[in-house]
Amino acid sequence: LVNYSKDPLIIAKLQFFVTVAKILQPFLKRFQTDKPMTPFLAEELYSLLKTLLEKFIKPAVLEKATTKTKLANIDVMDAENVVHPKSVEIGFAAMQLVRQAEREKTVSERQIVTFRKECTVFLQKLVMKLLDRCPLKYPVVRYLVSLNPIHMVNKPESAKQSFSRLLQSLLESKIRDAATCDIVQQQYKYWMAEIQETKKDDYNSFDPDGKTGLDELFFNDIGCRPKYKELFGVIKDLLILSHGQSSVERGFSDNKDIMKDNMSEHT
Repeated sequence: LVNYSKDPLIIAKLQFFVTVAKILQPFLKRFQTDKPMTPFLAEELYSLLKTLLEKFIKPAVLEKATTKTKLANIDVMDAENVVHPKSVEIGFAAMQLVRQAEREKTVSERQIVTFRKECTVFLQKLVMKLLDRCPLKYPVVRYLVSLNPIHMVNKPESAKQSFSRLLQSLLESKIRDAATCDIVQQQYKYWMAEIQETKKDDYNSFDPDGKTGLDELFFNDIGCRPKYKELFGVIKDLLILSHGQSSVERGFSDNKDIMKDNMSEHT
């Protein structure tokens, strides 16, 4: 601990960790809920993963990753894909501290390069851990974007294609038979047409973090309508897919808040 405190770049290193934490926090916070959130998972993971990769992967490599699958398949450990240490994005706060240390000549060029290399290694291991557990590799997770209200409104053809592939996955898994999938697909197309004609604004303004969840939105829209019976049955099955250990994770946060309250009462 004493050695770390004497490190002239210790504050810069801490600021780098803060920068990365701020990237991860919104994702962790959004999915710490019991509401059905799986239809938003692929887009959120894609955005998170791309933000992290942009910090240390060469732009030319990222430009070739035109799909979620290609992005998830980038070899982050391949030195050919990684930028030079001087080009690694460490955040404005950390950069400012490094430049200040340079001006004051409290660090050497070698120490700065080593620091940047350490940042690269940290980002590599972080992304590797993320990819190792990343649901983006599962087609069903990517196809569930077809139940994302905002995606349904703004990219209707893409949504229809994803939903068709989703039904194909259900068929191959023997969760639904071919006849039912045909009916459900047709009902989805009718529903999409209705959304575009009369409910575009409601779906486009849907807030995943709001009080109304997807289950309530879809139930109020088609849940009680016989013409969408088969479609709603499939949607119910899909929305119960878990997006994580939200109850356990929230428990950690609740316990942390309780500990804070108790500590403040005794100080």
